[in-house]
Amino acid sequence: MKTKEKKKPSGSQADVGVRGTLWRFDPFELTIVGHDTDEKDHELCDHESNAFRSEEYTEYINYMRLNGIDKPIIFRRDGSRVLVVEGRTTTRVARLVAPLWEQDRKAEGLKGDDCKLMVPGVVRRGTADEMFCVSRAANRRRPGSDSAMVDAKSMARLVNNGATDEQAAVRLGLAPSRGKQLLQLLQLHPKIQRRVGVDVSLDAAVKLAKLPAAEQVARLTEISAAGQRPTARALKDKAREATGKPPVETASAKLKRMQLDEVELIALKETRDELAANHSSWEGGTEDITAVLDKILGWFA
Repeated sequence: MKTKEKKKPSGSQADVGVRGTLWRFDPFELTIVGHDTDEKDHELCDHESNAFRSEEYTEYINYMRLNGIDKPIIFRRDGSRVLVVEGRTTTRVARLVAPLWEQDRKAEGLKGDDCKLMVPGVVRRGTADEMFCVSRAANRRRPGSDSAMVDAKSMARLVNNGATDEQAAVRLGLAPSRGKQLLQLLQLHPKIQRRVGVDVSLDAAVKLAKLPAAEQVARLTEISAAGQRPTARALKDKAREATGKPPVETASAKLKRMQLDEVELIALKETRDELAANHSSWEGGTEDITAVLDKILGWFA
């Protein structure tokens, strides 16, 4: 059963579901689809993103039971079906809360439809790729949902369908520069793809992606065997080592190599003390400056 929040004259645009109209649905009449995956219907397939563990949503369940649903989902129509574009978790939690909500409302003395938990929603129209972008961009902004490899595959889908790299990035809510980096990840060996974001950073992964697949795994193995973290710098040093070049010298190493004499060290300490003593005369940044000088002095201790 579906009702509109406001009664509109029969035949008005609101009745056919134009964008901006707020509709309300029984959570069980909504169909959850995989707009941000390559799956057609989550409820008709065994896709990992269809997994819903209610124990992970105890706080949300309790909140919805007390306050109802305070954020509308985004939906589109497909014949007689109402497809959830954005709001899968809200819909799933609403299905759990619906009988509890009805129970609580009846205890308050309400009857009939006034006891039903309804899901508010606004309609969205567009191509399959447009729906994909709406859903994927919304899910990316949630903590723990920002997966570099998922974003890389999302970029590839749009590019393969005719979008430029920049257009694909913007439509997914990504910076164009990041979008270009993400596409490079698809050149990684599958074993390394699984490690991106776990123990291999995006910058390191991009550097690895420039190597042949077999060499990528070998390079990562070398770094791990040396007890190093697979950072972009470690990869760069390994590449230089392979060509007979020395590792890139860090700023701290350069300072140590300078071997400041005793007079210079005394002058540096006096400068630090003067900055600290005249803290109030500076408009800002003094604490940062003295902290930096303390660190430099520590290198020569």
